[in-house]
Amino acid sequence: MFGTIDGRCARLAVVVVLWGLGTPAVADDLDEPRLREGADALEAGRLQDALRWFESALGQSNNGESVRSAAAFDLCLTYYAMGDFGRALNSCYLAYPLRPERSLQMISRIGDRMIEAGIELGDLVLPEPILSWYALDSSDVPGAESGEVRVRPLQTREELLAARAAPVPIDRLDSLHGAAPPLPYREPARDSDYARGFDLALRSGVLFFASDATPFVVGLRGGLVRREHGQPGNALLFADLLLGVDGTAGVAALGAGLSPLESGLGAGAALAIPWGKEDAIQGSLVKGYTIGVDLDLRLWYQRELSLGLGKRFYVRAEAAAGLNLGWLGAFAIEGLGSCNDCTTKDPNPNWPTGHVLLTLDVGFAKRSGQPRYDRYEIFSPLGGRP
Repeated sequence: MFGTIDGRCARLAVVVVLWGLGTPAVADDLDEPRLREGADALEAGRLQDALRWFESALGQSNNGESVRSAAAFDLCLTYYAMGDFGRALNSCYLAYPLRPERSLQMISRIGDRMIEAGIELGDLVLPEPILSWYALDSSDVPGAESGEVRVRPLQTREELLAARAAPVPIDRLDSLHGAAPPLPYREPARDSDYARGFDLALRSGVLFFASDATPFVVGLRGGLVRREHGQPGNALLFADLLLGVDGTAGVAALGAGLSPLESGLGAGAALAIPWGKEDAIQGSLVKGYTIGVDLDLRLWYQRELSLGLGKRFYVRAEAAAGLNLGWLGAFAIEGLGSCNDCTTKDPNPNWPTGHVLLTLDVGFAKRSGQPRYDRYEIFSPLGGRP
């Protein structure tokens, strides 16, 4: 929104604050009845009622700065819903010091909507919160000398405070009014927008580890999923167990990774314990079997099919390669020169240095924690229900 808007709107100034407005966002208790009533009214489309509740919360002197900042942000949402973009901008700027991330998201949305509506800014100059806020000296602003931005230097603290409270002057508010934009409050959440879930899959594949064991393995995998609304992927904690079809091999693992929301590439790491039949092995914990403790890295590609909100069927192809931690330790010790008699040459030439596992999974996924409507992370009022 800042700078030239699609060549049709005036340039907006970049101004940087020199006096401590860099307050981080806060996590706090917003259990204020006026905020809750206003949020319910906004989500129900009763915009005048929402204005009344949020203005009351903002003007209540007994409310702390955090509640009043939340009321200002929710006013921004309400004015935006009415197409009153000037007052929406003023409200977002008022909320900015304690709600910078959400305020910037909405300021950007307001700018996009104004461009779509063809609203001209004329000579209106606004602060630039992305770089900071206001500058007493225009030479402090990047791009000022080259003419890339227009800067209105503010000379006194009173001017700074006035601009903070109302960057859009009162006499310009009505000129920044346009058609009310479509809002998401009655649109169902997307299937991909969830907060948590679990996976359960049947696995089959080949394990390359022990020379006298069958490479063909089958087993199960379970996983727990966590996700922040609006993020492009999710965090996955998983455990799996695969056994050789003739009982001569297997691998168990516990790990974590990042997975796509629906279909695409994912990656992770795990601590794996492979085992397998090895007739020539000596000194093994289990006679005739070699056992490893490996650190493995995994890469997978999956395709998902929705079975309705929160339910999915998926197919995943995965490749994992692990390196024996004992070998890693031996190389590290020898490399540091801390052992005079040790060597990385193992008396067991058949002792595996690691394993490779290739699998194909067929699974079911359950997702929950979907928000109450689409684009929840941007348009949800701060005073609303979680």
